Amino acid sequence: MTLPLLLESVHGYRFTHAGNSFSSMSSVIFNDLQALPEWQSIDIALLTVGWQASAEDAFRRAFYNLRQSNKTYRIADLGCLRAGVDAVETCLRLQDVCAFLLQKQVTPCIVADRHELDIGQFRAYQQTGQLIYVLQVDQTLDLKIQGDALQHLDEMITWQPNFLLGAGLLAYQQHLTDSAHLELWQQLGFDLMSLGKMRDDMKAAEPLIRSAHMISFDVAALRPFFTPPHQPFPFGLHPEEACQIAWYAGNSEHLSSLGLYGYHPEKDPHGLMAALLATMVWYFIEGYDKSNKSLNFSDSRFVKYVVPIGTSYQLVFYKHVHNEKWWMELPADESALLNSGKPRAIPCSYADYLTACSGVPPDCWVRLSARLG
Repeated sequence: MTLPLLLESVHGYRFTHAGNSFSSMSSVIFNDLQALPEWQSIDIALLTVGWQASAEDAFRRAFYNLRQSNKTYRIADLGCLRAGVDAVETCLRLQDVCAFLLQKQVTPCIVADRHELDIGQFRAYQQTGQLIYVLQVDQTLDLKIQGDALQHLDEMITWQPNFLLGAGLLAYQQHLTDSAHLELWQQLGFDLMSLGKMRDDMKAAEPLIRSAHMISFDVAALRPFFTPPHQPFPFGLHPEEACQIAWYAGNSEHLSSLGLYGYHPEKDPHGLMAALLATMVWYFIEGYDKSNKSLNFSDSRFVKYVVPIGTSYQLVFYKHVHNEKWWMELPADESALLNSGKPRAIPCSYADYLTACSGVPPDCWVRLSARLG
């Protein structure tokens, strides 16, 4: 693939303040499409959709000036995706770029104007040959309303060939979401966590985020703390909560792409939303650790727990002794359905382990079994 045909480089623009180049993110970002290092040395590739390259790019100005952390990572800023003649062609271009990056084992990080473009992010996985879990962070479910055209979630659910292992919706607001849509979502065996439930226990959202291979975050889920608002409703995620979600996403063993959607620069005259999205990307990178992308439960850092369920069944759990993350091993027959050559474990919580100890199968396993069976 010739990336410069699809992407407009930002290499000719300066986004850092004078005197800040050695301690800022700018010192670890490659943004010259003609002189990128070997792909195996790149961890994360940033690209934006919906605006042209410019020295006035508020998002990049905010991002490039954030502090460089002590972690070792390599970031490529691929610039701005060149728009197609319509949304369909733009989506196909995003799909091609993301598919190329996934093939190179580089994590795409997308900041785009329209949420429905996440179909391009989703379709890129078709060539990987893996089943994926998609997490949507949004104020409501973007499903078809009678008489309307298909929404992007409908397309993901009905896409053929089907490579959707599961899906989740995080931070939705009950007063904005059709109860029939929520019922359908649950009938499909998909996961739900409302804004209120997430706010009651932020750590309860971590296994849901850790399950995702792809995250699609709509800025409509955010509380409109800036003027003018991107969305008219008064409630939503606080900036700190959004950054916590981004950190959990980066720290996940499964996640291989992140999309932040719904940002319109013309609606952000003071650059506050740009600064928030830049900070979310920073926390995503801060949580990112390439060495954790493969799990070895035979490692001494994991503790194994075998929990009997009834008289003839048992569930196996693993806990990491340092970060206290939990996983639950799937039975062999369910692992086989996932085309896995070895036992497969899914993220879970300590609460799921306690539920199993009481003799009741955890909800996360029940929902996955329903999707597979």
